[in-house]
Amino acid sequence: MKLTASRSRNILKILGFFGAISFLLGTGLFVFFNDIIRFFMQHELVLIEGKEFYDIWRELPIPIYQKIYMFNITNPEEYANEGAKPIVQELGPYVFRGHWMKTNMEWDEEDGTLTYKDIKEYTFVPEMSSGDQEEMVYTLNGPLLAVINYVEDYAPFLFRSFVAELINGIFESYNETLLIHRTVRELVYEGYHEPMVADLSKVVEGFLTIPTKLVNNTFGILHERKHIGDGVFKIKSGMNGIDDYASIQQWNNQSVVDWWNGDACNEIRGTDGVQYAPGVTQNHTLSLFNPNLCRTIPLEYEKDVTVHGIKTLRFGMASNTFATGEENPYNKCYCEGSSCRSGIMPMNCKKGTINTNNKFFLTIIVFVVILQPIGIVKEIH
Repeated sequence: MKLTASRSRNILKILGFFGAISFLLGTGLFVFFNDIIRFFMQHELVLIEGKEFYDIWRELPIPIYQKIYMFNITNPEEYANEGAKPIVQELGPYVFRGHWMKTNMEWDEEDGTLTYKDIKEYTFVPEMSSGDQEEMVYTLNGPLLAVINYVEDYAPFLFRSFVAELINGIFESYNETLLIHRTVRELVYEGYHEPMVADLSKVVEGFLTIPTKLVNNTFGILHERKHIGDGVFKIKSGMNGIDDYASIQQWNNQSVVDWWNGDACNEIRGTDGVQYAPGVTQNHTLSLFNPNLCRTIPLEYEKDVTVHGIKTLRFGMASNTFATGEENPYNKCYCEGSSCRSGIMPMNCKKGTINTNNKFFLTIIVFVVILQPIGIVKEIH
């Protein structure tokens, strides 16, 4: 059958018309279904009683494991008395199973927030560990070094030598030394009694603002976290929308902290890391506020991973998170001066202590002149 030019033009017009209708319908359906999915997410993810996801969020049903490694000084006498380089031996991992839960819930429907107390409990798992909690470790005297660093950083210059003499006298009366010999159990969660701290607090009270005191005069690397938890959080519950879902509005009744020398560093941003608003892509930079690290941590996309058959995006701490202000201008308010080193960051909420990034091998290189080799492996450290 022959088609005239006029008939061909009419057919093209009809096809064009139906093509346009199909495009509009397709676009409309896409928007429609996108709205349905968004509505479903907001309805199901909202953190209120009676919702399945709320119960999962309130008390995580999945096991969370924490691996802890200790560094044992194998030449304590030579190091402490003869000035030899410390020879360190890596011990572990010592594995703990975490039980994370939220308590004391309070909802505010008007501003769409939920306030709760965060509790994290950890139980030692011997069958997954490479050592026992009763193993003895020679390590640095944490409380002693924290006090020394604190006095050096915060004591008024005119009183610094006087305070140092008083502190030295207390150290001698308690027979405190640079090294301690304690079990893994004592060093991590259980802690050990340190009465010296109470006397030290009395000595420096007249010259310094006393930082948070030890719980029951007991010191352990994670002892305080075990007995106090991570604090009280106020977050967006999703009742008024999911764009800022789970974002932290306040921590311990503060919308900002006062630990650092700039507003940007004192901001509380992001979530606690357990959940984020839907729609995260590779181009996003997420924020995690962790009071144990005294700051907000930026998280960047690393790679695609599959978890239990589900494709996910893996985010991790950026390599310049603990860089100096010269390398990362954003970090200037975290640390200034010649004492700053990339890979190491002061923890101003825990006076006298420092933190290192998870790229520990980068930090070790800075101090390689004072340590004997321990076999640094990038993938592990």
